[in-house]
Amino acid sequence: MKKTCSAQPTAVSAPLAEARARNRAGIIACIERAIAQGELPVTTDTKALAAMFDSFLLGLTALARDEIPHAVMDASVTQVMAVWDALSATTAR
Repeated sequence: MKKTCSAQPTAVSAPLAEARARNRAGIIACIERAIAQGELPVTTDTKALAAMFDSFLLGLTALARDEIPHAVMDASVTQVMAVWDALSATTAR
């Protein structure tokens, strides 16, 4: 049995979990496409990289709700995308 932090009704939690799963699948597809096109190395840990971007995006929405300044969030996007750039720089084109 899966344990949760609260007794959220399935009517609320299930659609949200499905939406998050679709987002993760989209991120994974993007990473796999980049690997296939030679933009990222074949040694890229697809699931780990997708989890990093997914968790970043989920956190970014919380920051927006907390009214963190746009400039701070924009700079954080630049920082997290540096991971992609660093991985991309290791591939031979």
